[in-house]
Amino acid sequence: MDEIIDTDIRGMSNNIGKAVNKITKLWSVVPKDDDEKIKVRRYIKIMSVVCSKIIDFAKTGKAATIPCEIEEYLKDIQKPYFQRYIYNHEVSREKIMNENRELYGEDKKFIFSDTNCVMNRLCHYMEKEIANIDDELKKNKEEQLEEKAEDITCFYSEKNTEQFKDKKYDNSVSYTKYIKPLLKDLKKEYDEISKYNSQENNNIFCSSDIKQEHDDRYKIFYTYAKMELMNILEHKELKLIKEKLLDFIVFAFYRDKDFNKLDKSLLWNCFGSELSCRIKGKSLIVKKSKLTYEDRREKISKLKKINNKKNKIYISIFKNEEKDKQVEIFDSELDVFKNIGNKDERNLLKALYIISKFNKVFKGNFKFEIEKNKKDAITKTHMCKLADIDARKYPNILKKVITKHEDIVTIEPSKDYSKIICEFKKDKFSKNGNSKKYTDINECRSRFK
Repeated sequence: MDEIIDTDIRGMSNNIGKAVNKITKLWSVVPKDDDEKIKVRRYIKIMSVVCSKIIDFAKTGKAATIPCEIEEYLKDIQKPYFQRYIYNHEVSREKIMNENRELYGEDKKFIFSDTNCVMNRLCHYMEKEIANIDDELKKNKEEQLEEKAEDITCFYSEKNTEQFKDKKYDNSVSYTKYIKPLLKDLKKEYDEISKYNSQENNNIFCSSDIKQEHDDRYKIFYTYAKMELMNILEHKELKLIKEKLLDFIVFAFYRDKDFNKLDKSLLWNCFGSELSCRIKGKSLIVKKSKLTYEDRREKISKLKKINNKKNKIYISIFKNEEKDKQVEIFDSELDVFKNIGNKDERNLLKALYIISKFNKVFKGNFKFEIEKNKKDAITKTHMCKLADIDARKYPNILKKVITKHEDIVTIEPSKDYSKIICEFKKDKFSKNGNSKKYTDINECRSRFK
């Protein structure tokens, strides 16, 4: 039994991957001259023997080491390009560092080497072929959508088809006063949820639990969106039935110029089963709700509150369950930013300053670091949520803040550009007049209205 255990221990401690990676690097080298070519070939042969011995280590108990000469040669050799598809974390790190370099006008640097070796050439060939397939699929999908957009009569109830074809329903009081304004409000809510989910999805540490929460957020939204639309039927003076209400909503998303270019997720997720019935030529089954109008309004309110709770900012280093720590922010401190004309720049500066105040209370330092997509750190996602700015616009806004507001704040990269260090100039901020104390960073959102 002891021998079996020893063999298992040797086998599990056997790092064959590290040695094979060395050979992979050697095969990717494009020699400068014949002497280097001979040297690289010799190193490959030696490493092949080393790998064999490492594999046999579990049986023989004799460890093999990589020669120092080879280790020294490979020290400055980068991983080949094709290994980008193996080391995703390295790709993310490379992307983050180059995004930060771009903020400061620095040239990009790459972790992977795109030498003209066989595996890199194969990788580029595969990338090109897959891109062609993706383009073809996208083209076919767009063509199919265009064909469907030409004739959508199957989505309407039979008696209303001709009227919708003539596009006359947009003059109806039911549509202009009740349905269209509500659809605009719901579309705005949908965009807010999509924006929030997108900010979190950009984080490489976005777990499966968080992604499930994103799905739940959409499901809750579609539930109360359908209820709100169905509540329009309660306006008896409109003499609407579900069939006609659905016709109006279809008309909005496929014919109304204010909606027909937009994402139709709201329509299909709320009324997908009903539209499916129509396509199959079946009549809608309209079940009478067991809830009263007031009960439905109360349920909608509760569902909206649940979704709003899911929009909270969570920064683990500012965890304050006991509510024993308070961050005091004076109006005079934030007044420093009030004359900044651009709203996004003003809000980002406010967000940075508020986080620096929280960092001082919770971590003892007014200076803090922004580490993109890193667990247990302050990230770009936190900034975008607090400042209420689009994550796609964040790099340009931050770049403007760095160059235009040096008198207020110093924002510098770390040595390897993997993070950004932010420090406000204390002498620019006075603590006068009214102030408010906060125990949770989410309470500060009122400062951005």
